[in-house]
Amino acid sequence: MQYQRQPDGTFTQLTHRNVDFGGGLERITAAANDDPDIFQISALRPIIEHLEKLSGRSYRDATVGMRVIADHLRAAVFMIVAGVRPANKERGYVLRRLVRRAIRYGQAIGIQKLFLPTTVSVITVLYNDNYPELDTQHKTIMTVLEKEERVFLRTLRKGLEELHRRGPTGMTGKDIFTLYDTFGFPTELAVEEVLHSGYSLCPQWRDTFDRYMQQQRARSRTTVLRKGPVQ
Repeated sequence: MQYQRQPDGTFTQLTHRNVDFGGGLERITAAANDDPDIFQISALRPIIEHLEKLSGRSYRDATVGMRVIADHLRAAVFMIVAGVRPANKERGYVLRRLVRRAIRYGQAIGIQKLFLPTTVSVITVLYNDNYPELDTQHKTIMTVLEKEERVFLRTLRKGLEELHRRGPTGMTGKDIFTLYDTFGFPTELAVEEVLHSGYSLCPQWRDTFDRYMQQQRARSRTTVLRKGPVQ
């Protein structure tokens, strides 16, 4: 960054020229602490410590999972405060994906019980001084996330059973679609689980999945047309 735009559209040199390296406050804090891991800063480390207690595992042994959970749940909390609710489209879908991915990683690191509410409490304590709305909306945040966790755990259990039943013989786009359509299992998580489990996945799975999805939508439109307008 070295120029300042003037009202007439011209540019003048800034007195102090800088390089915008995209670090962000958290990376700068980590650098100031002489630690390359941003999850060790005071704004995130307590979440990691909480997850260590819940899972009985160390951050060193479950680094990726704990990072995903801490990052995704913190984002989810602030999205809920901003008025977003889990849904199947637009912003609500982004929130739902964040929450469900956090839940899946919770299971992967060994957490066997509901953990979103207690983790939310840790996040609230960490950020409440600067964001008092976290405290005033604490009950709402807890209610939204606990409901989403309970519903998704049921979906996850059924979907995983079916995935591991089909997985050893290889997964196709049709299999992924069945998990999505019949069991409500998120596509992204299904693919992650297939690869994580070491099952083979057809290279053309996405094309097949999209074809089945288009056929389903066509059937839905036909059904609506046959029923006619609502009286």
